[in-house]
Amino acid sequence: MVDDSIFQENRTFSYRLNASNAMDKALLATIEKLWETYDKDGSNALDRDETRQLLRDASAKCPPPHDIYDESKFEQTFLAIDKNRNGKIEKSEMLIMLKAVTNKK
Repeated sequence: MVDDSIFQENRTFSYRLNASNAMDKALLATIEKLWETYDKDGSNALDRDETRQLLRDASAKCPPPHDIYDESKFEQTFLAIDKNRNGKIEKSEMLIMLKAVTNKK
């Protein structure tokens, strides 16, 4: 193990990296990639069609038998993610959802 006391004493870094903030950083990077791919109108939020495509693509990448997209559950899923009920999925809402499915709160 490395003695990091010099970094702490000198306040070399603004924060200490730990498993929780490393996971947050990874999730935020994932969200940025999702937005690059699915935020087609550049609104900085995903509308229903953009979210639907994301869920279809994500389902297709799951191993069987979980690789089938169920359109009948889309609205319920969308509403569960859209916490502020503005009809769009914002990055902060996606972070909450990803933390929930990765069990990181």
